[in-house]
Amino acid sequence: MNDRTPTYPGRVKLTPVAGRENTYDITMADEPTQEGTPPTKANLLSDATAAKLGGVTTPNAAFDLLGASLLKDGTAIKDALGNLITLPYSQLDNPVQIVAGHYTGTGTYESSNPTTIAMGIPAKILLIMAHTGIGGYENLSTPVVILLDRCPTLYSYYLFGSETEHIKKSTDGKTVYIYSTSSATKQFNNQYDAQWQYDFLAIGWKS
Repeated sequence: MNDRTPTYPGRVKLTPVAGRENTYDITMADEPTQEGTPPTKANLLSDATAAKLGGVTTPNAAFDLLGASLLKDGTAIKDALGNLITLPYSQLDNPVQIVAGHYTGTGTYESSNPTTIAMGIPAKILLIMAHTGIGGYENLSTPVVILLDRCPTLYSYYLFGSETEHIKKSTDGKTVYIYSTSSATKQFNNQYDAQWQYDFLAIGWKS
């Protein structure tokens, strides 16, 4: 809205009403250089805006609703009607991201055929678990936990139980590469049959 900018602030013109003693019509005579926005209902709280805010009837009620509903109880961000607002990941101070995925082993191993796990996020923890059986989790393996904060971008040794294998992560932290010089099993890439699969869970958060 724009303010009215008068040349003569407060000046009005009184015009006598014919046939009515001491009765006058008043018109603005301030000669404004800018008319300003009229304080009408349509400008202060239109019917369309009131309907969006649940049918409030005054500007004060609208402002009160907006102010009270943004951080209700300090636990959630909501819109004026109490609906939860989802913020983009990039706007959160310390968000946690979790990505689940799976892949089927190919049976290969060695440094020329590393197991490549594309997580899609710069994860800090990676869990890998193998299982066989369609429609169930028969022969479920014990999950292997990899702390990627300690994982370099060049291949280094990593101890999985009693086995030492080679592991590295991409420079953006979104992909992990693992290889073994002894077997596909130790490289999380077994291929006994079409039912042998690997599940992984990647967990990341801003430092």
